[in-house]
Amino acid sequence: GSVCVKPDFDVGLYYCAVCALDKVQQSLQRLKENFPGSAEARIAMPMLAKALLNYAATLTGDDDTIRAKRKQMLDLAGQTYRDMLNNGKGEYSPQDYISAAEVLLKAKEWSLADEAFSKAETVSKTLAKEKPAYHQLEAKAHLGKAKMFVARGDFDSARVSLDDFLTDPNLSRMTSITNACELMVTVAMHQGELEADAAKRKSHYSAAMDSVKRLRSYWSRNASIPQWRRDDVELMSSDISISRMDAESAHGGDKEAKEKHGADAIKKLDTFIKARTAQGIELKGMHREEVANLEKAYADLVGVHDRMGSSHANDVMALSKAYFEHFPTGANQAAVKSARNRAIENGGTDPAEAPEATAGETPAAPAEGEAAETEPKADAEDDDSGTVAVEEPLAEEALPAEETVSTEAEPAADDMLTNE
Repeated sequence: GSVCVKPDFDVGLYYCAVCALDKVQQSLQRLKENFPGSAEARIAMPMLAKALLNYAATLTGDDDTIRAKRKQMLDLAGQTYRDMLNNGKGEYSPQDYISAAEVLLKAKEWSLADEAFSKAETVSKTLAKEKPAYHQLEAKAHLGKAKMFVARGDFDSARVSLDDFLTDPNLSRMTSITNACELMVTVAMHQGELEADAAKRKSHYSAAMDSVKRLRSYWSRNASIPQWRRDDVELMSSDISISRMDAESAHGGDKEAKEKHGADAIKKLDTFIKARTAQGIELKGMHREEVANLEKAYADLVGVHDRMGSSHANDVMALSKAYFEHFPTGANQAAVKSARNRAIENGGTDPAEAPEATAGETPAAPAEGEAAETEPKADAEDDDSGTVAVEEPLAEEALPAEETVSTEAEPAADDMLTNE
């Protein structure tokens, strides 16, 4: 039984640690031959391959002997994973393939990670015909592949993968849809920043904004989502406006377009800060993530005013003074200080008192006979306020017991909504 299995398993790990690769292979083979039905035998190959990759990562230096040993370990780990992926006996579950893919992704073994995620998705899709709960693992594998594309810098492939995820009738009903939406914001913004064609650039940013709306819709229905996670979505919204402002500037967009998106970012950040500081700023009573979000909002607002030019110098001075008072050890100290120095060079001066929220208070009513100024309305494609109609994600069903045997811990169902 398992008492007999464990020695072979532990011996294999030991030989891996001391880099006795021939002994590793012997232990693996003996384990699989003598105990083919055991859980240890099923996970031995990917677990020991993971150990090989981890140990190879510790072998640093340019010495020929070290390089040769590292290559030997990486080659054996790669071959072990290939044997696993080519296994036609049905010994491995979708979660086994996903766990292997995640290890390979961390090791930047892109090709093998791609194969492992694809294998997991294919097997999950087949099993889901009999048990729909397997769509959970299909979604996890599909999303893992999108993350792999991002990690290796292939944003176009990531976009195709995410578009497929968000429109698939099964995958888009899984709770991991929120993770897909978050990743879509990152991917579509990146595409927008690089896109020279104005129409295509607008399309990319529209996709990012649509994902923000979807996130609002999903999380508005879930009371367990903490406030700081909801705040993340609002800051994604302002990030999109800032990114688009910079993209218009970088690709020669007209000044009006840049100013429009800059003004939009200022409005969003100003609203965000004021809503959270209506009674003053009491950081001691706030969750650390809420403090981090508020600090980011202040720093981002300083940055937008800075990029809008010398006419915003006084805004930069007022906001940077408030920033340093409230966040003396903030993560964005250097950027805010640089913006403040530029504002001083542009003739900016400090206000008598630092504002509790932001510069740009509600303007006074126009004098009699004067026309009131109105803000330009955002195009429908650019407006990322509000929510969109979305289907409620399906409650996750229990998976078969074998799916819990894995080289990595499976996240709890609730975690899939919030953790990545």
